Amino acid sequence: MMTESPRKRASNTRAQTPALLKGLLWGPDGAAFSPTHTRKKNRLYRFNFSSRHAAHRACPAPCIDSTLVKALGRAFRWKRMLESGEFTTVTELAEHEKLGFSYLTRVLRLSLSAPDIVEAILEGRLSPEMKLADQLERFSMEWDEQNEQFA
Repeated sequence: MMTESPRKRASNTRAQTPALLKGLLWGPDGAAFSPTHTRKKNRLYRFNFSSRHAAHRACPAPCIDSTLVKALGRAFRWKRMLESGEFTTVTELAEHEKLGFSYLTRVLRLSLSAPDIVEAILEGRLSPEMKLADQLERFSMEWDEQNEQFA
C-alpha cells in the first residue's frame, strides 16, 4: 500500500478546511478580520482582511494612468543611467534602447517634473484628462509654474 506524500496530504487537508482563523483575528482598531480567498493557476490563496477596510473597497479607486507611470519610471531610469556614466550621451542611450532621439528626450524631460506632480501621477490624483502626450509637451523648469500648469 502506497502512502500519500506529506506535502500532498497537507495540501488536501488545507483545501478541505474552511477558514481556520475566522473570528480569531482582530485589527488594532478592534475590527474583525474576514477570511477570503482567490485562485490563480489552480492554486488557492487565502488571506484575511479588516472588515473596516472592506468598506473602503467599494469606493472608486484613483485613476492611475499606467502609461504615464511607465514613462515616468523610464525617465528616472534613463536619468540615472546618464548620471552614472553608463551612457555618455543621450544619442548613445537612444541607440541602446532602440528608440528615437526625440522621443527619448521628451520622456527624459519628465524626470525634471516637480515632486508634487510626480506624486500626483503615482497616486492617480492628476486630472483624468491629462495624458502622456500632454506631459511630453514643453513645460517650465520652475516647479511653481509646473504646478500651476498641470494642477
